[in-house]
Amino acid sequence: WIAHQMVLNPASKSSPIRTVFNSSQVYKGHSLNTSWELGPDMTGDLCGILLRFREDIVGAQGDVAKMYYNVRVEPEEEFMQLFMWRFKGEEKVRVFAMTRLVMGNKPSANSSQIALRETAYLNNNHEKFPVAARALTRESYVDNTFSTAPDHETIEKNIESIEKVAMAGGFRYKPWVVSGSDVPDQVLVNGEAEDERALGIFWDVKRDLFYVKVNITGKRRTVKVNLTQVLKEPHLKLTLRDCLSLHAKAFDPLGLVLPTKMVGMLLFRESIQVLKAQSEEKSSSKLPWDKEIVGDLKDKWLEYFSMLNSLEDVHFPRSIKPELADPETAPVIVTFSDGNENSYGCVSYALWTLLGGEREARLIMAKAKLAPLLAKGEVVKNELSGATFAVRLKSWILQNTSLEYQSYVPFLDSRIVQD
Repeated sequence: WIAHQMVLNPASKSSPIRTVFNSSQVYKGHSLNTSWELGPDMTGDLCGILLRFREDIVGAQGDVAKMYYNVRVEPEEEFMQLFMWRFKGEEKVRVFAMTRLVMGNKPSANSSQIALRETAYLNNNHEKFPVAARALTRESYVDNTFSTAPDHETIEKNIESIEKVAMAGGFRYKPWVVSGSDVPDQVLVNGEAEDERALGIFWDVKRDLFYVKVNITGKRRTVKVNLTQVLKEPHLKLTLRDCLSLHAKAFDPLGLVLPTKMVGMLLFRESIQVLKAQSEEKSSSKLPWDKEIVGDLKDKWLEYFSMLNSLEDVHFPRSIKPELADPETAPVIVTFSDGNENSYGCVSYALWTLLGGEREARLIMAKAKLAPLLAKGEVVKNELSGATFAVRLKSWILQNTSLEYQSYVPFLDSRIVQD
């Protein structure tokens, strides 16, 4: 038998209350999840899917309704998914078995993805509907499916074929979200309409813009980081654990706001060094998670949180392809890389030629890393690392893109890389 509970998810349109089974509960040293094999990772590359979702003028996102409950399990596996239930007003305890995949089982995500991908090959649908097959096998992440097209007429045809092929396997989609259109059944969070999300990135569908929104909230308190709050509550307690938790709430897999996030990463490293220097157990390898951050270091964190709180005002086009791009001219990948004594990184752009002959660049993604502590201060080495990082980022883009790029132009400010 498996214990279960309800989990509230107000951001979900169809399942604000979900039943989650505790398959990791241990009894006599064993649990159901320790008996499962996880299997190969079939969830797909999140960044790669987002990259391809940005490669045409119109984008659409579909959400499979009740993804796990669309996949049956073998009869013998049903006896591994038993649970007890007593209806209101009854004393009798009844025994039930889940006949479908359940949330909480270790292999459920992979099993659902395999079922969705196999659906694309039923009745030779991968030959009859290649766009739909590609969407189900390459452009799907858990229960989200993505598609792009040059215009709304084409995207509607894509959606129709995807739904037709998916229906053959019993998968049904909720109403699709299409860029430039109104969002159906918009979710209300704290009384305000919440924008759609594309794999964690906030998406202003009507204007077709991406942005990163950070809710500066902790488990025990709400921290509103702005100048007024700092003046009103100068003694607000912040620990290293609190600071990292708030920093992690800025989910940005493409690095759209990476310059701001790097401030937090550098602050985190500085905080560890300062707190360990102040600790009586300086030789301990444990991080000072619950040590309070005070003084100038605390002021830096609060200033950083105010920056995070303002990120929702910075928007980026979802599509890296301008509407007036010349269809006869392929874009160029352009990267910029650099390094200093603390870190190194790179950023990539798609440079397009427009119909009028002008050029327009669109941000693809950015990546950065902190320099190793042992190599801190070695600017030349970090500049070389930044240049290497840029080449690897370019290679990753070419491996995951569906666009054809005509050339690659790297920009850097160090002669030593050329020599």
